[in-house]
Amino acid sequence: MKERKLHNLIWVYSAGVHAGGYKQLVKKEKSAETLEGEIAFRKRSYPGAQYVDIAGIDIYPGSGYGQPTEDVYPHAFEVMQQVAPGKMLAMCESGVPLNPDLMQQKGPKWLYNLQWFEGEAAWDRTVYSHAYIITADELPALTPHHATPSVRLTAPADGANSATGAVQLRAEASARGGSIAKVEFFRLDAATWKNWFIASAKEKAEALNTAQLIGTATAAPFTCEWKTPPSGLHNIIAKVTDAQNASEISNIGRVSIGVKNLALGGKVTASSKPENAAKAVDGDLFSAWNGERGGAKSAAKRGAKKPTAESAAKSSEQWLALDLGGEQTIGAVSIAWWKAYAKSYQVQISSDGATWKDVYATSKKSEYLGNTDVIRFEPQKARHVRLLCTQPGTDWGGYTVYEFGVYAALPALPAAAK
Repeated sequence: MKERKLHNLIWVYSAGVHAGGYKQLVKKEKSAETLEGEIAFRKRSYPGAQYVDIAGIDIYPGSGYGQPTEDVYPHAFEVMQQVAPGKMLAMCESGVPLNPDLMQQKGPKWLYNLQWFEGEAAWDRTVYSHAYIITADELPALTPHHATPSVRLTAPADGANSATGAVQLRAEASARGGSIAKVEFFRLDAATWKNWFIASAKEKAEALNTAQLIGTATAAPFTCEWKTPPSGLHNIIAKVTDAQNASEISNIGRVSIGVKNLALGGKVTASSKPENAAKAVDGDLFSAWNGERGGAKSAAKRGAKKPTAESAAKSSEQWLALDLGGEQTIGAVSIAWWKAYAKSYQVQISSDGATWKDVYATSKKSEYLGNTDVIRFEPQKARHVRLLCTQPGTDWGGYTVYEFGVYAALPALPAAAK
């Protein structure tokens, strides 16, 4: 064991990633659920009060619990009071933030709520601006060192579409123990739209080094106008710098300007989860089609014989197909992936929806963090467009597509320069 000589650490015990783990256990053992049984299940790895400062639990909808927008999980709080008596209790993970109105009205009063996924933008804004929720700007600087300022891009909204003309840029920024010197707005020079919220600090810094400065604001409200944006798909971010020259980068706004998405609101079908297929063409970058995985593991669960390499590959195939309602000129597509992406896939077109022709194919996509592939090809006439996924990029998920865009053409953007 190595001694790190660290002091003043806050130790958090979480009662497990499997929100439905206890339910799975009693189902396997064919026993009945009891409060005492769940407390014992959650306490299996509890190291003792002397080693724990904060205790908590991970809860996700669909595993025996309701939606966090409509619930605050009092049963889980009751369980954790018995698992870690006397400790402050936290929602260590949840899909999206819990309902602050319910917490304020009747509890339970979780210490904090770690949001694991991006949720509906309107719901996130409601929670973050709620009077019951303490935000970073309301806290003192809890360090002897200078606190880094914070910034959030509020316009344009992530996923916004603009026909032509100027684009309004706006950010919210704050600095604890100092003042804001400036907020700068940049267009990233990237061929693809990244899942910025899970990009590393190094990736963000590298992206900023080749970004185009499109506006600067030096006083609140931090707003300016991007007067002549070129047509295409853009990544917009804000960077705040305080009087001590400390800086931070905001969330990203993925914006399309002056291009028509032929897929938007179109008729779409899918090989699996067809009830969610329309979410891939609804213009909302926070809703998605989730194609099932298939493959050897799924076949085994169905009681199938051990698959051959050929049958395993075939069972991994999932597709999302779009009917444009009539023949259109197609010269580009965009595919916004989650972390569950396709390592191998083809983009295909068809006149009749039966015979397909590849216009793009790859077997080497490697992007665990998810991104948006922007694919251009020679413009062709077709009525149907299909995304055919043939090999998952992870060993735990299927294929998740936030948005599938189809365009007559996508202009190449000019190189960014500071």
